[in-house]
Amino acid sequence: MINCPKCGAENREGHILCRSCGQIISSQHSTTDLTSMYRSQSQRDSVGYKYGIPTTSSISYERQTSNPVIGGVLVIISALIGIFSWIFIGALSANLIPEYSEMIISCSVLFIILEIVAFFSGFLAIRRTNFAFAIIGSIIALLVGIFTFFYIGAILAFVGIILIAISHDEFP
Repeated sequence: MINCPKCGAENREGHILCRSCGQIISSQHSTTDLTSMYRSQSQRDSVGYKYGIPTTSSISYERQTSNPVIGGVLVIISALIGIFSWIFIGALSANLIPEYSEMIISCSVLFIILEIVAFFSGFLAIRRTNFAFAIIGSIIALLVGIFTFFYIGAILAFVGIILIAISHDEFP
């Protein structure tokens, strides 16, 4: 340990500056040596620390757009439209076409399950958590939305796919 000549604080061997007051504690380095050494160190150091504190240039501020949020909300709306559409289709078919009601209800249940998957993928897009599942769920919402009589769900899912796809860099 080396004691600082100015404040008397203990510093480790090899330190050039006092950790307490910043005074030069190594007699073998002059002020110009320290300046040139710091510049060369900061050019090599991609983290960007000065005296152990990160500088503002070292903190990366990644720009996040609202595209995944809007796309996720559109997929969620599309999924909700699909869920209610298939509930309506399943209930309506049981009364109108009794001989095919079991098949239509089975398809309705299957499509409702797929829309629930699409619903949760919209939340993943909003949270920017899992890009692949967000895209797959959006595609499911689009494909299932095509089979309903409310094409607005398919259109919303299509726009959601585009918004999520163009923001793929924002996902980990």
